[in-house]
Amino acid sequence: VQLMASDPNWYDPQTNLPSVLRNSGAWTVPLEVPLDIGATTEIDSPEAIYYSGTFDEYPLLYLYGAMQDPVIENETTGDVLDLTGATIADGDWYEIDLRYGYKTAVDNDGVNKIAELTAASDLATFRLASILETGDGVNIVRFTASGAGVNTRFVVQYRNRFVSL
Repeated sequence: VQLMASDPNWYDPQTNLPSVLRNSGAWTVPLEVPLDIGATTEIDSPEAIYYSGTFDEYPLLYLYGAMQDPVIENETTGDVLDLTGATIADGDWYEIDLRYGYKTAVDNDGVNKIAELTAASDLATFRLASILETGDGVNIVRFTASGAGVNTRFVVQYRNRFVSL
């Protein structure tokens, strides 16, 4: 008997949704006309994502605008997703699906944005490295962008995957 599975690895059904970055650099001065002051427009945010799986995970990435020239680098593996030249308007978002058999980049309207990834991007190999590779399960993911606003966010969605039980 031959069995086929679209996702043949054991995985924890609990989805992890760490919000790697939420831009909260603005503060409001109580005036008759609200005024935001101090918003950070340049982002360079390295974050440690603890991944306890024993099998590499190819996550879903969400980029919520406003932002320009976003770049995502997993410093642990050296993989990069470079969207230099792309602009995501406030209220819009991109989804980058790195799962096996998908490898897509679309905006909130479902429009294909894969052409906005530069040739230097590692779409096929970008992943969260397993605890077997890292030793401690820590993947340092650096997110950089310019033109950020108060709604700017970067989210990594993943499941812990295992070679066996």
